[in-house]
Amino acid sequence: MLKRICSVLVLFLIMAPMSGCKKDNRPNGEVTIRISPKDVTLLLWEEETFTAIVTGLSDQRVTWSATGGTIDEHGRYLATEEGTFEVQATSKADPSKKATATVNVLSPRTDFPDVTAWQGTVNWKVSGSWSISGEAGGTWSHQINEDLTREYRLEDNSFSTTWRRLADSAVEVSGSIADKSTSSDGSYGEIKWSGSLTVVPDSIDTLTINRAAGTYTISLGELEASPIPHGVYAPGGECIDTWEDVTLEEILIANQPLPQTGTTLAGSKVEKRYIYPVWGDAGASEAKELDVTITWSFVPLQ
Repeated sequence: MLKRICSVLVLFLIMAPMSGCKKDNRPNGEVTIRISPKDVTLLLWEEETFTAIVTGLSDQRVTWSATGGTIDEHGRYLATEEGTFEVQATSKADPSKKATATVNVLSPRTDFPDVTAWQGTVNWKVSGSWSISGEAGGTWSHQINEDLTREYRLEDNSFSTTWRRLADSAVEVSGSIADKSTSSDGSYGEIKWSGSLTVVPDSIDTLTINRAAGTYTISLGELEASPIPHGVYAPGGECIDTWEDVTLEEILIANQPLPQTGTTLAGSKVEKRYIYPVWGDAGASEAKELDVTITWSFVPLQ
């Protein structure tokens, strides 16, 4: 009797490890799939890699599919056509369990065939201060504060990809200038203006679209804004001399990407420009490199 009990015990000990090695893929609670990212926007021929996490199953494998574009077994999606598509991850262990994500595929806008004109604004903003010694020995303190907006209408489309401002058309200028240069002896030069005015410049102002590259360029020449009075003053404030014209610098917004959606050409950039002070004697009227913020927005007219 003892011999039989020992034999059964030995057999149980041999079989127990074997049963423990068996992989269990049975559901453990609710089975769900979480896919990431859930919503993505791509340009044609861009890629995105999706991931899927399966809970409630030990088998994490999924099968990937897409209603547009292509996706491989690793979840790597390639946008091969425009449109809105669905990417789906399906559990291999339980095909009834799925998760989906949305892919929006866009093509860069490369043509504006019906545009008769562009209406828009460009804002120039710069602020800075510095001191410098003049060759005559005095010290000059310069302050620059400019916030100016120019409004343009570009409608001459003699060339299929370029719109120009008509030669006799006006540019609206609005905003403020508070520039001042003060000498250590108390004399100063100053521009202090806020308001709006209409200017008909001599410059050639254009907006050009490069369809092949998918970019646009806005080129705005300098203009003489008048009347914006400024002058030079003695230490006691007595006016020594005055002028009416202020030169607004040229602006180049080059090789900007055409929008992925919509038709508004808008953006902002910061660039370093050499800004001249209002006044100063020899050596004290040198330009200072400052950060200028240029912001623009043009909409098409049809």
